[in-house]
Amino acid sequence: MDIVQKIAEKKSDKEKLAEAAVKSPDCIPQLLEGLNHPKGSKRLGCEKVLRLMSEKSPESVYPHFDDFVKK
Repeated sequence: MDIVQKIAEKKSDKEKLAEAAVKSPDCIPQLLEGLNHPKGSKRLGCEKVLRLMSEKSPESVYPHFDDFVKK
């Protein structure tokens, strides 16, 4: 699933995307990379989905931040 592309779709439901991402944590690296995307809507969308994920299931997100911060 290319979650960054789905985020960019008009009127995408960030809440549903966050729920799907919690169930499929392999997309978290895509979301973290999306924080550096040149297009603001994708950058902010990735931030929102990650924030929603961290509120619902922090244990699914936090281990990946170490890899992101080291880059």
